[in-house]
Amino acid sequence: MDYRNYIKIAMTLGALALIILTGSRSADAARADYSFRATEMFSGESMDLEALTADAPLVFHIFSPDCPHCQRHMPYVKSLYGQLDGKAVNFLMYSVDSSERDTVRFMESRKLSMPTVVDGDGQFSELFKQDGWPTTVVLGKGGVLVGICDTNGPEYVDQVVELIAKAQEQYFN
Repeated sequence: MDYRNYIKIAMTLGALALIILTGSRSADAARADYSFRATEMFSGESMDLEALTADAPLVFHIFSPDCPHCQRHMPYVKSLYGQLDGKAVNFLMYSVDSSERDTVRFMESRKLSMPTVVDGDGQFSELFKQDGWPTTVVLGKGGVLVGICDTNGPEYVDQVVELIAKAQEQYFN
């Protein structure tokens, strides 16, 4: 990756941190230069950020099947997913640094049946990587960043549910 990409990523992360720290709710200020289009690996359905945030918040969990922290964290993600109302919240797992084959093997070995897309080079996920993965991003209307949860442990579910509640406010105002 050339230095310009590092600068763009650093600037985006800096802007996201400023938004989170200042509590800015401006759509223009909170909207970073990120989007994605991918194919969900189990259903073959096309996924894109605009569609996934048009009518409901998106919980976007970034993980790597080879990451020991991600592996230990997965029961909490599974618990969160089981609590979500699929009509009120969209959920998508985003596997990075791994092939689709390895991701399928990981998901099947843990009996996980959550919508998942694969990005072998982790390009999109680098925008949200703070101290590594796993990372859960909650996006509201129009893809506006509501918050990022890097918590590993039982409090993870409660923290993400709080972010979802904040995101849902955008759809009722």
